[in-house]
Amino acid sequence: MGWGKVDHLLLRKPAMWGTWFLLLLGVWLSWSPFLLSAISLWMAVTFFFQNTLVRSQKKISDLNSEVLFASLPDPVLLISDSGDIVASTPAANCLFDAGDKRLEDHNIASLIAEPFVENHRLYLQQFFTSKGHVRKQQPVRARTFSGKHFDADVYLNYVHIDDSHYALIVIHDSTESHRQRHLLKLSRKQFIDTFSEAAVGLAHLSLDGRFLLANYWLLRFLGYERKQLLGMDFFEITHPEDVNESRRKFQQMLSGSSYRYTHEKRVLLKDGSYAWISLTVAVIYQDEGRPDYFVVVIEDISKQKESEYLLRQSEQKFRTIVDSLSDTVAIWMLSPDKHQILYVNYGYEKIWGQTRDELYECADVFDEKIHPGDYDRVKRHKQLKGNGRWEIDYRVLRNKDDCRYVHESGFSVYGEDGKLLYIVSTVIDKTDEVLRQAQLDDSLQKLKEAYKELSASSKVDGLTGVLNRNAIYLEISKEFNRYRRYKTPVCLIFIDVDDFKNINDEHGHLTGDQMLVALSRQIKANIRATDVLGRYGGDEFILLLRDTTLEQATDFSQRFLANGIKLCIQDELEYELSLSIGIHSLTDSVASLDEWLNIADQRMYQDKRSRKGGVV
Repeated sequence: MGWGKVDHLLLRKPAMWGTWFLLLLGVWLSWSPFLLSAISLWMAVTFFFQNTLVRSQKKISDLNSEVLFASLPDPVLLISDSGDIVASTPAANCLFDAGDKRLEDHNIASLIAEPFVENHRLYLQQFFTSKGHVRKQQPVRARTFSGKHFDADVYLNYVHIDDSHYALIVIHDSTESHRQRHLLKLSRKQFIDTFSEAAVGLAHLSLDGRFLLANYWLLRFLGYERKQLLGMDFFEITHPEDVNESRRKFQQMLSGSSYRYTHEKRVLLKDGSYAWISLTVAVIYQDEGRPDYFVVVIEDISKQKESEYLLRQSEQKFRTIVDSLSDTVAIWMLSPDKHQILYVNYGYEKIWGQTRDELYECADVFDEKIHPGDYDRVKRHKQLKGNGRWEIDYRVLRNKDDCRYVHESGFSVYGEDGKLLYIVSTVIDKTDEVLRQAQLDDSLQKLKEAYKELSASSKVDGLTGVLNRNAIYLEISKEFNRYRRYKTPVCLIFIDVDDFKNINDEHGHLTGDQMLVALSRQIKANIRATDVLGRYGGDEFILLLRDTTLEQATDFSQRFLANGIKLCIQDELEYELSLSIGIHSLTDSVASLDEWLNIADQRMYQDKRSRKGGVV
């Protein structure tokens, strides 16, 4: 056996030292004293130096391990199977706000938030029982010595030292990662809420035209259950006459020649009826630029189409309206304080005439476009509704020559804790509908005015401008009935121009007509607004005096009519007309309207005879 081996056995195998000592003692007793002394001295010296070297190496190894453990950048704990902390890194002391306290004086349970303590204790028990075979990432709610709580992920490793079992624990603060996951979940919820609660139909279609997603509005509109619609071919519910055009537009988007289109078409509802829709389709691309799926926006325009049809039927003067109502819908989401835009679609740019970036930079630019005449009303309405639901119509003034009419509906979205998360607004452009209604109202107003003019012209004498025979007869009939009911005084005066034939023969019929016109104007100028003058025929007129007694009518006749009327024709011909007059006041003895007229007519002829010596 070499010395090296002996040295190894002596120093590396302490259990052999006693055997070697007895052996050397025997040799010493039997050999010469000098040799034994030399061997004994060599072994003693060798044993001393080797033992000292082993102890030094152990101290150096322990020192290196301690320095290496302390220099670890992560929070690390070494705990016993009872949970007591044996060692900790400075990062761990910093994480738990240990300060002057020593983590080694505490149990791991003191660093776990109360609801998680028991679960963590059971997990440690399983871990040590399995000698580290049960190993996994353990999420816990940790707490510091200052009382602060935070989310943490714990990683355990099994360690065996000097017949003792330990767990090496690495702790990561996961507060920020949990916050990011929460924000991602919130963003998805915002999208789902906007998609589901939109006031128009929204859907996702696969590249071959099958439904992947559909919101509540679209399901109600089409009449299908969600499981029935999903997977159905979009072209199955398209009117046969519109299928080819729809397929052609889909192929254009797939080929890259367009990425969005809008048109009107008919769709088949579940009950078998057809409805008109305004359809907007856009293609969504993958990161590598390949088409992924289609986004579809559907607006029900059946009522608008019906209005267009009725408009064409009722008013032939209007040109045929073939363009669809605008399918543009603006959707945006506001933060709870209403100072930040969380999301806005491209419809906002078309309605407001502003870029989305302007709205992202400052949410208040939205209000700047509200028509000044509607601004205060819109603000009061939204303040009144608070964070509930609202609907309101108003105008958007894109520029001084472009005003849009819109309908806005909005609602608030709350979290499970009742806290307001965000506000969603949907705006539909109703400009075309409002303008068409204004055109229809204008046309109806013109028809009413034309009918009024026609009705008025049917009552007026074409020459003199006073009431014609039928109209004056109708007015006399009304007064006759009013007298029968209320006994209000009323008089009738028959007026006839004397020798009018001689005027026509001497001056011509044109001059005769001008005299009748001048006579009518002069009589109207001298009667009250309640009195009515009508041309009975030829040169005969009837004057109806309401609320007038026989004495009052006679007085008026004597002052104005009995002595004739001087007329001036064309500023050069003066002529004095002689008039024959018959007056009769309505009394209970008059049995009928015709009798009243006949009596007045007879008295007019009596007056004419008296003027001509009994010859008419």
